[in-house]
Amino acid sequence: MKFFALVVASPLAANALLPESAPRFENRHIFHRQVETSIPLNLKTRQRNGPSRRDVTSIKQDAFELEYIAPVTIDGKSFDLLIDTGSPDTWVTATNLTCTQPDGDACPKPEQLSVPSTEKSLGNFVISYVDGAGISGGYIKRPVKIGNFEVKNQIIGLGWDAKSFPDIGPTHGILGLSKRRTGFNYTTLFFNMIDTHILPENSFSIVLFGNADIDGVRDGGYLTFGGIPKAVKPTSKWASAPLVDPDGLHTYTIAVDGFKVGGKAVTGLTTFQKEVVVDSGSTYSWVDDHVALALWDAMPGKGDDPAKACSIDDLTDPTVKCLNDEVIWKVPCDGKLPEFTVTVGGIDFAVKKENLVVEILEGICFLGVQPARNGTGILGQTFMRGVISAFDFKNEGRPEIHFAKYEVAK
Repeated sequence: MKFFALVVASPLAANALLPESAPRFENRHIFHRQVETSIPLNLKTRQRNGPSRRDVTSIKQDAFELEYIAPVTIDGKSFDLLIDTGSPDTWVTATNLTCTQPDGDACPKPEQLSVPSTEKSLGNFVISYVDGAGISGGYIKRPVKIGNFEVKNQIIGLGWDAKSFPDIGPTHGILGLSKRRTGFNYTTLFFNMIDTHILPENSFSIVLFGNADIDGVRDGGYLTFGGIPKAVKPTSKWASAPLVDPDGLHTYTIAVDGFKVGGKAVTGLTTFQKEVVVDSGSTYSWVDDHVALALWDAMPGKGDDPAKACSIDDLTDPTVKCLNDEVIWKVPCDGKLPEFTVTVGGIDFAVKKENLVVEILEGICFLGVQPARNGTGILGQTFMRGVISAFDFKNEGRPEIHFAKYEVAK
């Protein structure tokens, strides 16, 4: 889930940069407790009023996205929440939700939490998204149970007013798993689990199954608190990256070693250009423009200008590359795809080729790795589907994220 605007620079330009040596992290054996009980995930399509293949005129960047959903019990009621390591707040909506949509569409009606009318909120809850949607309400305390773990007095957001309701697809709200909240300062769910000493170890891990084809039929994965799931087996050494500014921003930001396209390293990147947020709520990965341009050039298809806007004919032509909706690259669904690799802790992690393109409609594909356009990069689902992602706070003075390749245990 992206909370910052993408500034579109047109055309994209690869400016000369001063080379800076890539940070290297100690490559060592990382012990993670294997946990018998993990939370199975569902993977569903979030479709934002997307057109059918027959009447394509334009496609919004966020028209079709994928979301991984976990069952969470709040105050005794079950909710399906989108797993979001890019968000701190866990939130649902109230039964007295008022909602108006600017386009006149009906407001969605997710599962809602009943709260006494006399209950006062602990503070103002306001959240907004880059597409203009937003929801407001208040913070309240409720028991939250996920898997075998229950936090009895967890602060969550309760939304009761939406001018344009955030598109959360088939989910009922957000399961925010990122760091402590800024602004209205409180301890978010995972860190409350740490503070109340209910975890076997101070970590959680995510394994995402499936590929990037948006067909609505999908395996899910595992969310595991206190270790990694026994259902998967690491097949590589663990790569480790410490969090950038662990006491600052609420995002899980790391600096990777670098990127490769077709086996060739993209050189000349500064440390900032190698910083990425590990975000399970983002369908796509977003990387520095220089990296993205190298990948664009290596992709099959007709089209040399990455800033050329897609025409209607371009959208429906399976051989054309172009820029759709001023934000996202449309590419051919078929053809010889280059290898795209992210290097962390000295270990190369290649994005699976079935995740390198996202088929949003039959014969219409977006590139699964997009330019961050001078913003902070994101390693989203296209990257996370190939690895175990372990968020490790066993050493609070040096929190890290670990990655390993894996296979499903027999």
